[in-house]
Amino acid sequence: MNSLSKHLQFISISKNIICSPNDKVKDILYRFDYTHGRPLIVLSNNDLLFGILSSGDIRSFITNRIASLEESYVHEVCNKNPVFVRESDSNTVIERLLSNNITLIPVLNLNRQVISCVFNEYPSIIIGDKVISTNKHYVYLIAEIGVNHNGSFEEAIYLIDQAVNAGFDAIKLQIRSDTTYSSDSYESKELSVQYIENEINRTKLNWNIYEKLIKYIKQHEKDVICTPFDEQSLDFIITLNVDAIKIASCDLTNDPLVIKAGKTEKPIIISTGMSSESEIIHANNLLIRHGNHAFLHCNSTYPAPHEDVNLAYISRLSELSNCVTGYSSHDGNMFIPYAAIGFGARIIESHITRSKDQLGTDHLASIEVRYLPEFVKSIRIISESIGDDLPRVPSQGEMLNRISLGKSLCYLKDLKSGHSINNTDLSLRSPAIGYKYSDMNEIMGKVLTCNVKEGQILMPDHIYSSQINDISFPNLGISNLIPGIPVRYHDINHLDSKFNLPLYEFHMSANDLRLSPQDFLNLKTFKSKILIVHSVEQYDDGFILDLASNNEHHVNESIKRVIALFKHVDLLRQFFSNSQSVPIIINCGGHTQTKPLTAKDANQKTIKIGKIMKELQADYPFTQLLAQTMPPFPWHQGGRSFHNCLTSISSIYHYLDSSGLDICLDISHTALAANHLDFDFYQAITDLIDQTGHLHIADASKSNQEGQQIGDGILDFHQILKIYANQNKTYTFIPEVWQGHLNHGEGFHQALSFIEESIKNII
Repeated sequence: MNSLSKHLQFISISKNIICSPNDKVKDILYRFDYTHGRPLIVLSNNDLLFGILSSGDIRSFITNRIASLEESYVHEVCNKNPVFVRESDSNTVIERLLSNNITLIPVLNLNRQVISCVFNEYPSIIIGDKVISTNKHYVYLIAEIGVNHNGSFEEAIYLIDQAVNAGFDAIKLQIRSDTTYSSDSYESKELSVQYIENEINRTKLNWNIYEKLIKYIKQHEKDVICTPFDEQSLDFIITLNVDAIKIASCDLTNDPLVIKAGKTEKPIIISTGMSSESEIIHANNLLIRHGNHAFLHCNSTYPAPHEDVNLAYISRLSELSNCVTGYSSHDGNMFIPYAAIGFGARIIESHITRSKDQLGTDHLASIEVRYLPEFVKSIRIISESIGDDLPRVPSQGEMLNRISLGKSLCYLKDLKSGHSINNTDLSLRSPAIGYKYSDMNEIMGKVLTCNVKEGQILMPDHIYSSQINDISFPNLGISNLIPGIPVRYHDINHLDSKFNLPLYEFHMSANDLRLSPQDFLNLKTFKSKILIVHSVEQYDDGFILDLASNNEHHVNESIKRVIALFKHVDLLRQFFSNSQSVPIIINCGGHTQTKPLTAKDANQKTIKIGKIMKELQADYPFTQLLAQTMPPFPWHQGGRSFHNCLTSISSIYHYLDSSGLDICLDISHTALAANHLDFDFYQAITDLIDQTGHLHIADASKSNQEGQQIGDGILDFHQILKIYANQNKTYTFIPEVWQGHLNHGEGFHQALSFIEESIKNII
């Protein structure tokens, strides 16, 4: 797949991107949401350009304190001498004018009326509430009814229902008037024309029926796309407020129809079958200033022979048109549309039919309705799998396997301190938590600083002095954020000697519960420090904790194992200052393996979790139970699962209401859930401020990249920390960054340093 690039994008003028000189500034600020921060165009009477209003203009106005913004008018604030271009100006001129400072330019006609505007952006088309873009992976699916209703209203309804239930984004209808074909005598026409004209007459529906069908589609909240085959049909569908207009391949060269469709300001989709490249370029030039159009590659034979489909042209079509491109399938095959996505198609249009065995022109070129659910599901999976062609980095799931299955340099024999390492001293063994084979040259000749055992992983402190200086973060300079780090029994004393933090969160494994705390801890060292415990989620016998399982035996076993943890904590708590109330973080379960639950079922499971946690809390008063907020896609034994509980805001509040307990808010988990479920992350963590008993802090990106080092993801930690630093409540937290404990806690040190510096700037 080719690297994505931005191109000139022309969009027509709509009320959301314009304002009047006499508007109050405060009343039109919301429109910057629609422009994604780009300027608004200020129009005077008769759509004449008055000026441009940018966020920079508003900031400058406020800074100079010319007047109160609350009562200021647009004409007082805007730039009255903006850069603009004429509709006759070339794209080369426009590209030179656009810059980091000039992000949008109005396009004027000879009368100085604004007819469109232009900016540099990834090609996109907006249909209904869907933004289809070359830099987004969503594939927009159109079910083409065409003439496969066979002239029957009932059959059309049946096909619409099947497409709706399968999950298509849009339903497309074909509409013709009596002027589609010439009035020449039937006998004088070619045989092929007679055949097609017969089929059209056989399957013809009157326009009243089409009105009913369009209304029916809209009732099912699907987009309606119509193909007019003549200008009268176009006039008709405009009155029905369809969501987009499709220009059929046969009309790509019908300039009057294309131009008239463009002037409707509706999204335009054009199929390119039967057309030459020069004709495609010509059609694109007709619509380029319209700005909301896309091209579909297709072969206009029914069905199209596989060897004639030529999917590779989709990439060239994208380069030629600088538009979103797609594939209009006439092949009657599910696999060819799948492959089209790999060539850059972001719109897939497929004819659908009850049966390929029916008489008619299009049935053999269609997908039978019994296959539609599978077709849509596969398209959604493929679109999620597209990714990008940026330099490769391992995914979160791969990192788990990379560590457990990869190899580190290990010692082949016992060696004494002072030994100079040579290539006969080392071999490779799992796990991959130390030096890699590619580090061999760096290691050769290094002198051991300690005795080592055969089979032991070579670690940095074996050949170097400590990479992290002893450092303390005493409350990060303020009173309401208390820092800690995650620890295990085997590393707590070492990490405490490096960090000396006021808090430690034990991340328990099943094996840890078999250990004796007194073998690792002493009262003198930790009596002034806070203990937090993270429960086991996945046990070494394959059991996964799930308080919401439909299997009550599994629920009872989960409760039994949680109680075993409590008994271990009862032994551990005597070494710490908060022995009367130990926060215990629990990943409560509710996951599914093959698909997510409905919101209703997920909330019911969450309520079940809440009730069990409430009972456990009452039975073990020395604990403070904190259910952890969860990501949408956890990694469990056997691969990726779907989390259903404590992911959505609705689920979190169902837990809070049913349990009466606080939560451990995992910043990274909740950010991933916000990305996947499309809710406002920053508003969510603000709303949950009073119910947050502990914080896990790490960066995140996409919907599955969790636990990233702060600054490596997409989160604004200055905004996040400001939310918590401005509260009267005290919060404990740890940096929950992936592999932060390696190299003497280097990752934890980096995260805490970032947090410390950020908070200094806040306060």
